[in-house]
Amino acid sequence: MNGQLTRGSVWVYKEYEPNYDPTFGKYCNKNLYLFAFWLITSVYILLGMVTVCLCSISIATVVFHTEQREDNDVSGRMWAK
Repeated sequence: MNGQLTRGSVWVYKEYEPNYDPTFGKYCNKNLYLFAFWLITSVYILLGMVTVCLCSISIATVVFHTEQREDNDVSGRMWAK
């Protein structure tokens, strides 16, 4: 799927602002092009948002887990006797 997204991005973004008029020869269907453009763009936006959320959750987990570990530390041993 990652390869398809990359290939689609190259095809769509390479032709940014294409010719929509069929009388001038090579052209793109406007509805299809804009659908593909915004679909790919929304996937990149969604991936960016997921990445930011996961990084934020990871950082918060590390910070709060470190504070909890310091409160419950038992002389560096795994099992208390």
